[in-house]
Amino acid sequence: MMERLRKWALERKFVFKTLWSNTTRVILGCVNDKYSWRLRALVVPHSEFFVVKKLVDKQACDTTHKNPNHRQATATTLASLICSGYHEKNYGLKAKQIIDLVRMNHGVQIKYKKAWRTKEIDESLVRGTPEDSYHNLAKWLFKVQEKNI
Repeated sequence: MMERLRKWALERKFVFKTLWSNTTRVILGCVNDKYSWRLRALVVPHSEFFVVKKLVDKQACDTTHKNPNHRQATATTLASLICSGYHEKNYGLKAKQIIDLVRMNHGVQIKYKKAWRTKEIDESLVRGTPEDSYHNLAKWLFKVQEKNI
């Protein structure tokens, strides 16, 4: 749920903070206490869905609070937004390319370290982790033996 809300905040170019949360609900608010933007969402029981119960959408923040360094631009969120770049090329994107891509597409300036973490998460999303490859090794060897017989 939080991942989807972070993507939504990046798309609409605003920043929020978590006022209260637990495993079943979350209350978000504007980073500037002067403004009344609020969102209350609940998780639908026994599913992966959530429902926004209340949204006070008075988005009147000035530009200094709308996009300073963008709190919601986490490495995981950025990785899920730009992982399509890894399908084009075999080696994926470089950290500098990720910085430029995020700045052009989302208007957010990120540091090199966050771009590097985004690159690592992207690679594991697209290619899987080394542990995943190790677990698939037995299946692969079985298929090779089956083919060679």
